[in-house]
Order: sequence, then C-alpha cells, then structure tokens
Amino acid sequence: MKSNRQLAPAPPGSRFVEEPNEGKKQRKNVTSACHACKCSGVPPCSTCIKSNTECVFDAEGDQRRKLNVKRKIDDLEDDRRLFVQLVETLRTGGPEANVKEMADKLQPSVDFDDAKSILRQHMGGQARTQATDVIEADQEKTGLTGRQHDTPKTTSRQRTSMLPVRRLTDMPIVSVPALPWTNVTDDDSFVSHLLSLWITWHLPWYHYIDQKIFIKAMQTRDLGSSLCSPFLVNAILADACFLSDYPEAWADENDTTSRGKHFWMEAKRLLDEEEGRVSIPTTQGLGVMCSCATVMGKDRVGWLYALQAIEGMRTLRRTESRRVIETGLLAHDLKQLLDRIEMGQFNTFVSGAMVFQIPPSAKAPERCMRIPVHQNSHQEQFLPYPHSGTPIPAHNDCVLNELTKIGEIVWDISTLLFREDRNHVRSELTTAVQGWHARLLGWWSARPRCMDYMLNPVPGVLALHMYYHTIVITLYAFLKTAPSNADVHTLKSADEARRICLSSAHAIGQLIETQQQAWGPDPGPVANAQWMTIAQCILMEDLQNAESHAAFMKLCNAHMHAAKRWLLPRGTMRMIQLTAQRMGDPLPDDVVAHFRDFEKQYWEPELARAFSSRYPNFAVAIRYRDAGVPEDLELDVFLQKWVNLDEDPTKNT
Repeated sequence: MKSNRQLAPAPPGSRFVEEPNEGKKQRKNVTSACHACKCSGVPPCSTCIKSNTECVFDAEGDQRRKLNVKRKIDDLEDDRRLFVQLVETLRTGGPEANVKEMADKLQPSVDFDDAKSILRQHMGGQARTQATDVIEADQEKTGLTGRQHDTPKTTSRQRTSMLPVRRLTDMPIVSVPALPWTNVTDDDSFVSHLLSLWITWHLPWYHYIDQKIFIKAMQTRDLGSSLCSPFLVNAILADACFLSDYPEAWADENDTTSRGKHFWMEAKRLLDEEEGRVSIPTTQGLGVMCSCATVMGKDRVGWLYALQAIEGMRTLRRTESRRVIETGLLAHDLKQLLDRIEMGQFNTFVSGAMVFQIPPSAKAPERCMRIPVHQNSHQEQFLPYPHSGTPIPAHNDCVLNELTKIGEIVWDISTLLFREDRNHVRSELTTAVQGWHARLLGWWSARPRCMDYMLNPVPGVLALHMYYHTIVITLYAFLKTAPSNADVHTLKSADEARRICLSSAHAIGQLIETQQQAWGPDPGPVANAQWMTIAQCILMEDLQNAESHAAFMKLCNAHMHAAKRWLLPRGTMRMIQLTAQRMGDPLPDDVVAHFRDFEKQYWEPELARAFSSRYPNFAVAIRYRDAGVPEDLELDVFLQKWVNLDEDPTKNT
C-alpha cells in the first residue's frame, strides 16, 4: 500500500544516490518516532491529528543523530563554563560577587535551569554562542585542546594560560590601537591589555612616562608624533608581557624564557633604525629597555641603554625650546615632562648603584626637581587590573617625588660606600652610616600623609617603603660583622647593626604580605623582587629564630611568584638557595622543601647560561667591604660556575 505520509528530511550530511528512474522513489529511513502512535514523520503526524492526541517526538532518544550528541556536549560545556565562571567570581571577588544575594535567590523551590539563569545574571554571563566563539579562537591560537602533555614540565603557555572567562570579562583600563605602532600584532585588545598592565604595576616605580600625554599621542595613530614612537611602544609592550598570562605574551610556547621577546626584538630593530637620533620617545624608550633587560637577567646590557638615555636627556635639555614647537606642548608642560624623565632616570641609576654596589654613573641633579601634586581634581587612579575593584588615588607623582628625595641620600651613600678606593676606617664608616640614617629618618618623619602605606596601601607606596628599609639594610650590613680583634664597643656596635638589619628585613616581609593581601599573590612592581632578595639574605642567617624563619618563608613564597614572571628573580632565588645550602647549620625541612619545589618548577641547569647580570650575592658580598664585589659573586658568573649543587659556591670566600 502506498503511503501518502510526508517523510522527514534527511539529516545534514547524509548521502543518497539518485535513481535514473524518476518514477521510482527511494525509501528514506527516519530516525525518530512519535511517542503516542509510534509512527515516524514530522510533527504533528496525521494519526495524532485525527485522534486529537499531542504529538511528541523525542529527538534526544535517538543516539544515531550526530547533532544530538553535539547538543549534549555543548550543554555539558555550557555547564562547565558556568561552573568555572562561578568559581572565578567567588575567588577574585569584586562588586559582582554578591554571594548573599545569589544565595537568597537560589532557594530549593528554584529549578536547575532557573538557578543557572540567576547565576549568569549576577555574574554578567555572556551568551553561550559568544563564549564558544572566543574559546575556540583562543584554543586555535594556543594550540591547547584541554589535554595535558605527558611531560614532566609543562610549557609556559600551558602553565599560565588564562581561563577563557577571564578574556570574556577583561576590560582594559586604557584603549589604544596596535597599528601602526607594532608589527608583532594587530590585536587592539591585546595591546590595550598589555599597556593597562604596565600602567598599573610598572609605572609607579620607573616613572619615565606621562600617562595622559603618551596615551593621547598613541591614540592618534600618528607616526610623526614627537610624543610617541613605535620604538617606545614596543619597548613598553615587551616589558608588559612579563605581567600578562595571555598566551600571546610568549614568543615561543616551548621556551619558558621567551616572554616578551617578540616585542623586544622589534624594539631593538626600531632602535637601530633611529641611528642615534634623539627624541623624547627614544629617551623614554631607552629607560624602558634598561628595565626590561634587567628583569630578563641581562642588566649588563640594560645599563648600557641607561647610559644612552642619560646622553639623550642632556640633548633634550639643550634643545628644550625647539621641542616646544615640535611637540605642541606648552613650555610649562614640556618642562614638567622632561623633569619627569630625568627624575625617573636618576632614580634608576641611584637604586641600581646601591643594588650593584657600584658608584652612581649619573650626576646628582643640579637643581631640586619635583612634580606638582594635589593641585587639581584630576588624579591618576589605581585599579588592580586585571582584577576588579574600586578605583583609589594612585599617588604616582607623589611616589616619584619621594623617590627622588630619598634618591639624593642614596646618591651620597653609593658615592662614598662603593667608591673605587674602599679602605674605610670602621669608626669613620660608622659615623657616616649614622649620619645617613639620620637623614633617612628625617625623610621618614617628613613624608607626606599620602605616603603612609597604612592609609594608602597602593603598590607604589608599598614599594617606596620597601626601598627605604633596603637602604637601611645596605648601610648597616657592612657593620654587622665585627673584625676578629674587635673590642667590646665594636662588638656592641656590630650587634646593634645586626639588629637593625633584621628589623628592616622583617619590615620588608610585612610590606610584601600587605601587598599580597591587598592586591593578590604577585609581589607587585618588579623592583620589589630586589628588596625581597636583600631581606632574604639577612633573614637566612637567623633561621633558628622562629620569627625570622616565618618571615623568610613568606618572602620565599613571594619570590616564587616573581620567579613565575621574570627571569631575574629565578636567578636570585637560585643564588639564595645555593648560598643557604652552604651555611653551617642544617636548613629547616620546609626551607629544603621550598627550594626543591623551586627547582622543580622554575629552574633548569641550562638557565644559568641565560644571564648577563652583575647582580651581587649580597649575603657574601658584604664581607668584602674594602675590596668591592669579587667577579665570581656576580650573578651570571656565580650561576655558571656553580651549576652543579655538589660544588661549593662559597669555598673561596
């Protein structure tokens, strides 16, 4: 009997062969049936219409349909995304994480689908189709499919790849174009992300850039601008990559040290093309290149960039009147911009001279330079990007002014303490140290109220306080070891110096803890890694003391977070490990376990050859008060010489 019932269309992708006889109909198999009458067809079927019965087809009951399987996978993936977003929202906090309100609405009477809708509404969830597009695009870029590789150490991208939900909700604090400034990427959102990170976490310390002027110039896309250049932009992006967990921040997914190298190489190429021509962006970019090279463990190269920046600054000062026409800035605004650049350079040189234990290469400022502060309603705001939060005053210019004030004291310290002829008489050195300490205490008592970290625990203010305590440690570290023939007065003086060093080391530990409690596990600006290293060198001599032991471990954990981002902290952490393991007393079990964990996660013997750094082993170098730092105590030589832990890195000291 011939049926007049209309057949369901074939599923997508099905194949059929057309019969040459047009009159002959090929039978098409259907893959679902009506529950009521068991017939097949498209709803409503004729039998159900005649019997006035609800026609119900269950597509999900037929597992032969590939679309049904895909639908179930999509639903599971949708639920997984919602779960990840819920966990991330609860973990990072923020105004959207109103847990109480969500809990109040998620009553037992609410069904599961409604509960999911409530969660999405409170977390600002995106449509599933939009999320799928972004995740698939991200997976294509990273090469990740969710499957872990069976290798003992994962690559940087695998270890730090961002959850897709973070990219969906990422809202950079500045919006700037990628083109025409860089050839590395044309992704505006990625470049805006990097610049936002750099402004948030780097700018408060090495403050070469006027944020407002630079961003405005970058947004014009004008390659002829006298206030922005491709070289400066690529230098900043290279430096910012160390702060990002986006997979695009790595030049090579298989190289854990390749963060920012693509932008770095582009910046070097562009600098070569400038052939020594001096401009404001070039001078600023050289300062950024110095900072970037340092965190890459190549401060010997970085110091050369800094010296070039000093020469560029001198040229800018000589041609200041011409720059007014060139930039279109008012004379007052240009002077303030040049002051900012020179203050940033000065602070870089004096802090670097103290850390490297060398006399400063830059001259002390001929005049007192300060940036006007608290004079208008427009203040730079700090927002802990990429996390959410309420904006608070950043006080970046206040930090810059105070850094310069304290830097003038450090310049005097480094000039005398690290001069070529270091034959210091202990009594004269003690008098000099006490005088410098008095000046530091004077700065401390006169610091403006906005520089009180208890009132304003922003990263720049916290870093400033750590710097202060590092200076105090550096002063007294050379006095805390008494000579073998010391008299009672000298022994007492050495004990007091040791007490002061420990007190400041503990203070740095407390400040790092405040930084992490306020803004997350990362230890803030990269300069903090230097202050942590010096504090650890003091504390590891006092591990028998419970408080010093606890403070040392807190700093070790923070140092590990820094080692995740920058190569230099990996080197300094390795240096601390090697030195601590060669001390007389056995190390506590948790310290041994920490060093073992550090090696497993962040250290490989071949990394020792990646350094070109004169960073001294502070714990040992302070014993050479009158001789300078021996070459084998500088970081690159130290690490290369003692790759094998079975050798003794201090046997010649």
